[in-house]
This record gives sequence, structure tokens and C-alpha cells, in this order.
Amino acid sequence: MQTARQSTLMIALLSFIGGYVDTFGFIALFGLFTAHITGNFALMG
Repeated sequence: MQTARQSTLMIALLSFIGGYVDTFGFIALFGLFTAHITGNFALMG
């Protein structure tokens, strides 16, 4: 069983990795979003 601290650390780590991959993909693919949710939110704003 994971503790609350381990769960929080895992959530933060996965969020960072997801953001990094999305940012890297956006730059490497010349403006194409790799995650559809991020693209939707960015284009709405």
C-alpha cells in the first residue's frame, strides 16, 4: 500500500513527464500538439 506522500510524489512526477513530452513534441513537430486536451485548452484561450 502506498502512503499519501508516495502517491503525491508519483502524481507530480507523472504530471511533469506528461508536460515535458507535450512541450517537446510541440516544439519538435512545429506546432502540432501531441496531447489533444492540451491543444484544445491552448486554442480556447
